[in-house]
Amino acid sequence: MAKPKRVSNPSAAFGFTLLEVLIALAVIASALIALVASAGTHVRTQSNLYEHQLASWVLDNALAELKMRESWPEIGRREGAESMAGIRFVWRAEIQSTVMPELRRVDFEVRLADQTGASLQSGRRPALNNAPVTSRTAFFGNR
Repeated sequence: MAKPKRVSNPSAAFGFTLLEVLIALAVIASALIALVASAGTHVRTQSNLYEHQLASWVLDNALAELKMRESWPEIGRREGAESMAGIRFVWRAEIQSTVMPELRRVDFEVRLADQTGASLQSGRRPALNNAPVTSRTAFFGNR
């Protein structure tokens, strides 16, 4: 049977030094900070995608309504507002003539309504620089 090795300094044989523990904690802390930042970015991205999807539905509704009401839309601007899933949107349609007299170009934009009066508990952010959430161009033909 082999004899166990004797260590001259028993405390040096087992465990980590204080410096090693502090370095390990610093590495773990920086990884956790990066993880929390990534999760926050993910939540903001999901919120933006949600708003974009709702704004696309508002735009689809406005386009369908314009198609149903007018077979040949007059040149000019149409505006409206609609709430979708508790979020208020405003839309604008700019109807223009084209080089082809039987076609009309319609530029749609959907924006978040001014939400400066919204409470902080609602979690909604105010519309930034009044930038469109979504936009689309459609063409109407004269039948």
